[in-house]
Amino acid sequence: MSDESTVLVYGGINIDLVTRSDVFPMPGQTILGNQFITYPGGKGANQAVSISRLGLQVSLLGGVGDDVFGSALIQGLAEKGVEVDGISVMPGIHSGVAVINIDETPVEVSAVLANKAKQRDITVILDPGPTRPIPPDLWSCVDFITPNETEAEYLTDIKVNDVKSGFAAARKIYEMGIPSVIVKMGSQGALYLDHNQEFYIPAVEVDAIDSVAAGDAFNGAFTYGLYNSWSVEDSVKWAVCSGGLATTKTGAQDSMPALKDVQELYKKAFQKE
Repeated sequence: MSDESTVLVYGGINIDLVTRSDVFPMPGQTILGNQFITYPGGKGANQAVSISRLGLQVSLLGGVGDDVFGSALIQGLAEKGVEVDGISVMPGIHSGVAVINIDETPVEVSAVLANKAKQRDITVILDPGPTRPIPPDLWSCVDFITPNETEAEYLTDIKVNDVKSGFAAARKIYEMGIPSVIVKMGSQGALYLDHNQEFYIPAVEVDAIDSVAAGDAFNGAFTYGLYNSWSVEDSVKWAVCSGGLATTKTGAQDSMPALKDVQELYKKAFQKE
C-alpha cells in the first residue's frame, strides 16, 4: 500500500450483475427481461473510485476471488487511479457479485482498522451499509456516519421518509454516541446533525436514470471536502452534487463523476449570483 495515499477505503469489491425488465416479478413468477449488464461495483470500490476521480490519492483494502472477475476488478480499479496493493486475491474463493449476499467486508475488520485510525488521529467515516449490527469498538471510533434512509431506520427503528423523520433518526444516532451524523435522503437530498448545528441540503436538479452507487459518490465527495478543510456544510453540498450526478449514468464505478463536472454543478446549484 502506498504511503503517499491520502485516503484509505475498506469495503466490498463486487461485480454487479444487473437485469432490467418492465416489471418486478412476483414471488414464484417467471418473466422476460429485456437487458442484462455487468459492471464493477461494491461500496468500497465505488467510493474509492469516486475519491480518485475527484483528484485524491486513495488506497483500497478488500478482497476478490481468484477468478476471472477478480483480476478484471483489480485491473479496472488500477486503471481508474486507485492504489490496489491492499487488495487480496483469495484462492478458492469466488469474487463477490451483487446478486448474492457475500460478506467480504467483515465488520470486525472495520473495527480493527477504525481503532488503528483513531490511534493515529485519522478521521473515520462509516458507511453503515449493508445493514447489520455495529460492534461497540467500531461505534466508538466513528467521527462521521452516513446512513441512507433504510440504514438510518435499521439503526434507530424510526421510519425515515421525509426530512422531519430523517432529523429524528439523526438525533437518535447522535444520542447513541456518534458525534456527527449525515442521513442521505436520495431524491430529497441530505441532512446533517452534530452537537452545535443541524441543516438540510435539498437535492440538485439532474436528469436521473439510475440511482445505483449514488450514495457512494456522495461519500467520496464528502471525503474530498473534509480533506480540503471545507466546512461540513459545504462538504455536504458538494456531496449532494456528486451523488446527483451519479444518477445521470448507468453503472456503479463508471457513474462516479469527475471533478470538473461536480464543480460545474456545485457552482450552478450553490453559488448563484
